[in-house]
Amino acid sequence: MKSKKFVCFIFFLSFGTGLYITIMGTISQSTSTIEQKTKYEFIMVDDKEYVILSEYNGKYLVTSFEKNNNEYIFNTNQYKFINMDQGLISYKGVKNLKINK
Repeated sequence: MKSKKFVCFIFFLSFGTGLYITIMGTISQSTSTIEQKTKYEFIMVDDKEYVILSEYNGKYLVTSFEKNNNEYIFNTNQYKFINMDQGLISYKGVKNLKINK
């Protein structure tokens, strides 16, 4: 009888923990703001600004962009690598984004 109670206790403890994690994850995802998902890194090099897409082997993968009013257009058909210590980095909130492929 003791082992049956112990097994039931472990089952309910595991079930409760899983349920708690699921509920907290759902709440976390549903309460995150879109502002957190629209911050991009930009780098200024030789008076030209680029958007940083990724990092690879100590370099940034960047592409040019255009800004019309409040809309950013990333030109993803032309990439280049820039050394990480080569420019000045800034963060900008991008709400209206288009990708030019």
